Amino acid sequence: MKDLNGYILGLKLKRYDIATDSPKDDSYFEIGGSSISDKDYWLKGYIPLAIGIVILIIILATLMDANRLLRRVAFFVPVIVGGFGVSNLIHFSRKNASNQRLVVFEKGQIRIYHKSDDREFTYSASQIKDFSYTVELDKKDDLQHIGKFFFTDDNNKEHLILEVYEDENKKYLEDDMEYARSYLEQLVMGSSVETVDQKSDSLKS
Repeated sequence: MKDLNGYILGLKLKRYDIATDSPKDDSYFEIGGSSISDKDYWLKGYIPLAIGIVILIIILATLMDANRLLRRVAFFVPVIVGGFGVSNLIHFSRKNASNQRLVVFEKGQIRIYHKSDDREFTYSASQIKDFSYTVELDKKDDLQHIGKFFFTDDNNKEHLILEVYEDENKKYLEDDMEYARSYLEQLVMGSSVETVDQKSDSLKS
């Protein structure tokens, strides 16, 4: 698989807190939910939230007699610190909730295991029409984009495999989704597909 491999795709998805596994021989690629750890929850969520609450309590206890301007300025500190924690906890929860399935891409098939109800489905290459993705603005947060990755079966039913969030650069997300589509299509279907760079070069020529 020239220019396409699971190691690179794993690095790309790691940026979006997606847990993956892939051997060196590229015999399979596994997507197994979120890679957000308990440490991330504490350092980026619970601790900032707790610090914000403590600061707020201190301000309420010591600055109630201060002038109005000083109180307003002081209240910004717990709001910013606590808000940072709350925002991260919300994002972590959404990422975990949207990637609860275990998906294994292998040569000739895809296996999907739903952790919530302990069900497993297998789709052979002959049952898969194509792979596709969408990148759009998040309706719940207009400062970030959502990338959704699907495959369509022979009954024209779309199956959501992956959902990732990008806070800043939509182009990065589109490039990563295209790389995922190219690599996973080649792995499962055995087809020869162009990489993003190859497509760009062909357009230039």
